[in-house]
Amino acid sequence: MKTSINIKRYIVILLSFFIGISVYSQTQAHNEKSYKYYNIGKEYHNKGDNDKAIEYYQKSIKLKPDFVDAYYDMGLAYNNKGDYDKQIECFKKVIDFKPKDADVYYKVGNEYSSIGEYDKAIEYYQKAINLKPDFADAYSWMGHMYSNKGDYDKAIEYYEKSIELDPDDAEIYDRMGLTYFVYKYNYNKAIEYFQKSIELRPNYPFAYFYMGIVYKYLGEQDKADECLKKAIKINSNNIKGYNSFEEWYDNKVNYDKTSECYEKAIVLEPDSEITYNKFGNTYAKKVYYDKLIECLQNAIELNPDNVHAYCFMGVAYEYLGEQEKADECFQKVIELKHGDAYFYVGSAYQNMGEQEKADECFQKARMIKDNENK
Repeated sequence: MKTSINIKRYIVILLSFFIGISVYSQTQAHNEKSYKYYNIGKEYHNKGDNDKAIEYYQKSIKLKPDFVDAYYDMGLAYNNKGDYDKQIECFKKVIDFKPKDADVYYKVGNEYSSIGEYDKAIEYYQKAINLKPDFADAYSWMGHMYSNKGDYDKAIEYYEKSIELDPDDAEIYDRMGLTYFVYKYNYNKAIEYFQKSIELRPNYPFAYFYMGIVYKYLGEQDKADECLKKAIKINSNNIKGYNSFEEWYDNKVNYDKTSECYEKAIVLEPDSEITYNKFGNTYAKKVYYDKLIECLQNAIELNPDNVHAYCFMGVAYEYLGEQEKADECFQKVIELKHGDAYFYVGSAYQNMGEQEKADECFQKARMIKDNENK
């Protein structure tokens, strides 16, 4: 009797062993096929065929549902296609499998940032920081999100934390410099941060460019000139440098030289709405209003929401006595910028030498802001 029981046990054990071997072999075969599909997907991905890449990533995941790398790379392929919702969906799947991976939360934050979902981006950057308190890049991007939301003090707070964790990251000094220059109006502080950026990256032209613009605002034209020349010397194809030389030649009232700079910039980047804007501004100062309107129309074709172009074009039509067209342009500014509209129109008048009209617009802009803050 005992012998019979032992034989049955032996048979059960033997069957279990062979079943286990069979399952293991089948799993191995699935895994191997899954990796094969994944690698084919990668090849298509590298060739820029995102649809084919996604097709093979999906085949890979079907055979191996916990294949984290396939979900992640499929998310990148969706990003290349501009399908950010699908990308985030893939990245969230990665989080399901790796809930303690700070880098994944950070990458999801980046994707929300890229589609303008700043609050969601902040949420995921914070989760990354909670898991990895010394995550300098996450602090930096948190600052960037708060800057986009208009909370510049909060932005500076996170930038400073990022610098504390990674003092050799030149890019964060550029962001601090721009924040102090553009939003806090602290020009000396801005220069301090741009100088630090240059110390870390001596051949980075845009730090010189930004610092040159700040010096221009401080009235230190020689230093501005020196910085902008340095930017162009580092990168002869630096469109921003050519654009900014408009400031230098303007102060010497040499509009033909200014035009030369913009012509060079347009050759380097013919689709730059900014260049058409500024080229138009030069024609305005030379009182070539028909040429001004032509340049601004080019700028608007490149970007139909170009507030500055509508402002200058409205002023130009006013000078030409075409009030109806001017009003259409100013109405477009109001639609695009609402309460800030008067500020932009005022800037246009100021750039064209009409300080009295500019002051009237600035006063209206301040009144609107004061009422909003009450």
